[in-house]
Amino acid sequence: MSGKVFINYRRGDDPGFTRALYLRLESEFSADRLFMDVEGAIRPGDDFVDVLNQQVKQSDIFLAVIGPRWLETLRARENDEDDFVHIEIKAALDQGKRVIPVLVGGASMPPPSALPESIRALARRNAIEIRVERFTADAHSLCEALRTLLANPSALQKPPETAPRRAEPHRLAPLSPETLGKDVLHAFRTPAAALRRALRKTMFAMSPDLERYALNGLYFDPLRASSGEPILSVVGADGHRLAKVDLLDDAGLLGAPAHIIHRNGVSQLWALLENIGGDIDIGISAAGLNVRAGARSLTCERIDVAFPEYRRVIPSSHAFMPRVRTREVAQALDELALQAAPADARVEFSFTPGKVRLTLMNHPAGVKSTHEIPAQFADQAPPQLVNARYAIDILQRIDVEDSELGFDDAPGPIKITGVGETDTLFVLMPIRAAA
Repeated sequence: MSGKVFINYRRGDDPGFTRALYLRLESEFSADRLFMDVEGAIRPGDDFVDVLNQQVKQSDIFLAVIGPRWLETLRARENDEDDFVHIEIKAALDQGKRVIPVLVGGASMPPPSALPESIRALARRNAIEIRVERFTADAHSLCEALRTLLANPSALQKPPETAPRRAEPHRLAPLSPETLGKDVLHAFRTPAAALRRALRKTMFAMSPDLERYALNGLYFDPLRASSGEPILSVVGADGHRLAKVDLLDDAGLLGAPAHIIHRNGVSQLWALLENIGGDIDIGISAAGLNVRAGARSLTCERIDVAFPEYRRVIPSSHAFMPRVRTREVAQALDELALQAAPADARVEFSFTPGKVRLTLMNHPAGVKSTHEIPAQFADQAPPQLVNARYAIDILQRIDVEDSELGFDDAPGPIKITGVGETDTLFVLMPIRAAA
C-alpha cells in the first residue's frame, strides 16, 4: 500500500492533540508518508504559495484538523494572504484531493456560510471526530478509514460535485446466509449507493455522549411498516434529533435480530462504501453485521444494550404542516447562528400565512435578529423554539428543494421531511420556552 497523508492544522488550536494524532498515524504509516509542518521546506526567495501547492500535490489524502478555536482564527486572518492553513485547504480542494475534516477538542463542523468562498466546499466533506476520552478508539477508526482509502487509488480523487438527485426507495434483494458465514442468520444484497445514502442521512444524529451508550451508533431495525410492507429501518438518534431511512425489504429479514452498530463500526462501513460502485452483501448474525464487497470484508459488532423505543417520538399526526424551501431556511439559520454561540443558537420559528419568520432569541447583545422567508402555509401556527445547529444538520441531509415541518399546538417533536423523499424522515425536539 502506497500513498501519502497531508496533515493541515492551526498552531495554537489544540496543538498537543494534533501532535498525539500525528504520532498515532506515524505508528501506522511511517513518517515518510506524512506531511506536517511543511513550511520548513520554504527557502528564502521561494513563492510560498507555489511551495505549499506542490506539497499538497504530492499527497493523496488531506486531513484538515479543526479545533475549538479554528473558525475564530480563520475569521481573524480572513485578509491575511500568508495564512498557510487557508492556502493549503484551498489547494487541496482545487486539486480534487480526498479532504477529510478531523474534529478535535469538542469542535463542530463550521457551517458553509461561515467559510470563505474559496474553501466553502470544506463544509460538505464528511468529518471524523477524535475525542479525548475515546482517543485510542477514534484514532484507530481514522487509521482504518485511511488504510481502506489508500488501498484503493481510484477512491483518492474526490469526484466532481453534482447537484443532488431525488432518490427512489431501494429494495433489499435476498441472499443465501451461508455465503457470508456459518453464523449468519439472514442476508441481503443492496447497491452500495443505497446504503451509503442511508448512512449519510442518519449517522450525523449518532450521540457522542458516552453516558448515552445505546445512542452511540446506528440502529438497524427489521420490522413491518404501518402500511404492512416489510422494511429495514436505519435509525440515528441523540435525544435532540432523530433520523430514519427505510429500505424496502424483499430479503425476508423479518425476525432477524435488530442491532446497534457502534459509531466506529459505522465510520469503517462508510469508508468501505465510498470505494464501492456496485452491490454489497450484508449478513446479520447474533453478533452484528458481516459485510462483503468484492474481495473486501468488514465485521461490524453490535452494542450489547437495548435501543430506546424511538417510534414513540415520531409524530403520527400533526395539526400544522407548512412547506418551505430547504436551502433558504438552512441559509437563514446559518446566518442567525453565527451571531450567537454556534452550538447554542436558539431560533424561534413563527408561521403566518405565506411566510415564516426566524428570530434569534439569545443574541449576546440582547437584540432580536430576524429573517423572513416565503412559506406555503395558509394558517397561523404557534411558534416553535429550536436549536439552530440541530435544524441545520437535518436540512443539510435533505436532497430536494422543498421540506415540510409537521407539528401540533402543544410543544412537542417536529417532524421534518423532504417533499417526495418518502423513505426518509427526521424529528427535531424543540427547546422548552422556560429554558
